[in-house]
Amino acid sequence: MTAPSIPLSIETRLDLLARLAPLGASFYARAERMKEVGLASFQTLMEFRESFCESAQERELHRNVVIEAAKERIGNFYPHPYLQDEPGPGYTSALLQRLRAERAARGNSFESYDRSKRWLIELDPCRYRLIEMMFTRNDELKKRQRPYLEAHARLRQDEIARYATALSANVADSASVRRKLCAAVLAELLGPLGFQAAGKVATQRGALVEKPLAGGWCLLWSVDLPNLRKPAHAGSQDQTGWLDLNLDLAPCSNLAPSSDQTIGSAPLRIGYNYAAPIDRTDWDYGNFRSLPELETLLRAHAIVYAMMHEQIESALLTGLKAAVGRP
Repeated sequence: MTAPSIPLSIETRLDLLARLAPLGASFYARAERMKEVGLASFQTLMEFRESFCESAQERELHRNVVIEAAKERIGNFYPHPYLQDEPGPGYTSALLQRLRAERAARGNSFESYDRSKRWLIELDPCRYRLIEMMFTRNDELKKRQRPYLEAHARLRQDEIARYATALSANVADSASVRRKLCAAVLAELLGPLGFQAAGKVATQRGALVEKPLAGGWCLLWSVDLPNLRKPAHAGSQDQTGWLDLNLDLAPCSNLAPSSDQTIGSAPLRIGYNYAAPIDRTDWDYGNFRSLPELETLLRAHAIVYAMMHEQIESALLTGLKAAVGRP
């Protein structure tokens, strides 16, 4: 067992995240690449949200907000509520700052807005209208949303048909089968990128695969095991699971336990999922209702990571080497 990793200060962590913020600029370019490889179910949700834009100018502003919000969320400590009044300590978007100031001038503060009027804190008119309808005319919203959700379900079935393999076919479902499926898919797709199985103890906590970078720090993929088995919102007979898949910069699993119990040795969340329409919550690449769907979601996340892995790993490696004083 090797020596503990070198602790990372808050300043170093913010520097690492700031190096990753530019990933958000290619959000829509990656969306197009996803469609090219048959990952297109997000498209209907994107079209639904943009249906609330009333002009080309509003749609352009909406997309710019999506991009800048992605950059802020990646470039700050997770989770980063970009709608808040003050920016985080990391990357700050000039556009979002201007929109926050305009919102404040209208008398709407994130800290003091009327909680029954959630739309008042939105920063672009398209999402403003969507959230307003959600709170004030929810039946109308559901009716308007129905054809998009139906199209989403059809595209998800197309994704499953394309990406599910024998790994998830004719297999009795169980918590251990779900965990092993996660490990097998990521090992298959990320192994060629230099990832290897995490240590046994780490695996018991949900770790899957890791890749050494520098200073005893690894990129570590892990999954939330309770949510993978049965998320809190699932009913007693509901077999739905939740793929809460995470990427962290963490001490490599073969290291001796660190004596540093401060933030210096804590994992640092890497928000790769904000750099493309792959986020579990926003774009529905989290819920699964079968093992083939779980396999499809895992492959989607790994494929999208592969689109940006060189940029992520180069930025982190450069920052880590600067932090530990290596050339």
